[in-house]
Amino acid sequence: MTLFSPRCRFLIVAFSTLVIFSACSRSNYRDGFGQVQGTITVNGQPLSGGTIHFFLDQEKVGSFMIRADGTYAAEIPLGTVKVAIETVTVKYQDRAGREAVLKIMKENGFDVDPDQRNPKSPAFTGGDVKHVDIPEQYRDPEKSGLECKVARGRQTCNFDLK
Repeated sequence: MTLFSPRCRFLIVAFSTLVIFSACSRSNYRDGFGQVQGTITVNGQPLSGGTIHFFLDQEKVGSFMIRADGTYAAEIPLGTVKVAIETVTVKYQDRAGREAVLKIMKENGFDVDPDQRNPKSPAFTGGDVKHVDIPEQYRDPEKSGLECKVARGRQTCNFDLK
């Protein structure tokens, strides 16, 4: 005598499979946010450090460090965001200088995610970053001319500064 009939076993297996596949296909995106990644270049060469700031409706919605290879990764609210980029955060390479710049940024509303300062975090952006002067217009989201349309899911927004 079996515990379940063949039809009941089939339904249990089918339901379990459906639950497993729906859980596996579910994305890890927060509601109302998209994941943006990209590369920032200056005249075609990777920008070797700095910070990228995102603004939605004139409100700053995120600031993220630019890695030494010019790449960044961010989680940003959905919509068309304006972008500002600055490199003063890497102008002073030593720890004291970097912490002083980050403190000034925080005081002025441009805080950086703490995970980006933790060397054990995958988001850590320290290392071989180098200061590169970029035109001043890129520091202002209203003058930079840089925008990114953020949708649910992952997308790439690359920026080439001239």
